Amino acid sequence: MLDELNLTYYLIRNERVSELAIYSFDNGERFEPDYLLFLFVRKKEQNKDNPDPYLKEKEKKNPDPYLTYQGYIEPKGAHLIEKDEWKEKLLKVISKKASTQGSLFGNYKIFGLPFYNRDKNSSNFDKELGDFINELKKLLGKTQEATK
Repeated sequence: MLDELNLTYYLIRNERVSELAIYSFDNGERFEPDYLLFLFVRKKEQNKDNPDPYLKEKEKKNPDPYLTYQGYIEPKGAHLIEKDEWKEKLLKVISKKASTQGSLFGNYKIFGLPFYNRDKNSSNFDKELGDFINELKKLLGKTQEATK
């Protein structure tokens, strides 16, 4: 799905690197998601008819030519889904609550996807990932819906 957007992206396996931990907004509990997804969108490639309003406001402060998306992905065994429910909650709210400062301000978006489990909730994961990719397509001016 990402290849058809012709973007630069990296999917990185987090092998317990403490610097990559994120923390619950509620109580500060530590979590190290298994995968990080980085996507880079050149600002000039954005659809001029449907510009990202967040970026439009902020690009004056930071003329970096890229908009970077950093996503968190966590596969989860069925036996751990209920126990680690707080982690999935964090992944769901991180795109709304996370903020960037300094030189990253306005050029960096953080997002999380629901747990991936082939048997329990792969359709929910696929839907959220598809919605995110469709958002990117609108930003880039590509009209077709993401295939699932």
